Amino acid sequence: MVVAPVGAGRATMASMGLDQGELNTAIGVGLDAVATFTGAVGKMLLRHAAVTGNMWFYPLGFFFTGVVDPVFDASAYSFAAASIVTACAGLVIVWTVILAPCYLGEPLTQSRAASALLICAGTIGTGVFGNHVEVNRTVDEYLALFTRPAACAYYAVLALCLAACLARRRASTEPHIKGFYLSAFAGLLAGNTFTTKAGMELLECVATHAAVSRDDTQHRA
Repeated sequence: MVVAPVGAGRATMASMGLDQGELNTAIGVGLDAVATFTGAVGKMLLRHAAVTGNMWFYPLGFFFTGVVDPVFDASAYSFAAASIVTACAGLVIVWTVILAPCYLGEPLTQSRAASALLICAGTIGTGVFGNHVEVNRTVDEYLALFTRPAACAYYAVLALCLAACLARRRASTEPHIKGFYLSAFAGLLAGNTFTTKAGMELLECVATHAAVSRDDTQHRA
């Protein structure tokens, strides 16, 4: 097995006009594009199951939205800044606008097409001009970040909002009101992208520290 030297990889990136940070950003955006696409496919499958009554599409839709989408989404945070990956999440609307007329027969109106174009342009602009700076922290620094008073206050407010959404959903008798509070509950959970980013980096720090400790132990032995 032939392994390319590190210098060759850097030369390749230099020939492409990309440094390591820009390459990581491109990888992160690509991973999140796959995540949003699979999420849109899962939503199409769930909607198809609801319209046709074919129950076999439910587990397949949940697999795409609950397994494939989160795995690629979390992986994207390992490469790109949270401000860029979060903006890319809007691509799910673009994919939905494209796929819905093909697979669900829903009409593509001018307003929907214009909205998809604006979201796509905004995503590209964020990827090009957004913040590409990555802040490297230690495990102790991440733990301090998660336990500072402002973070604890945020956790308390978030828990109250989630509880309120569930309570209002149970108290309501109108289906569309129930759907609104359920969507708000899901949006509050999915909107915590900065905690996802910090959590992924914390796991990387732990894994790197464990690998370094193991190498030191083997070297001493």
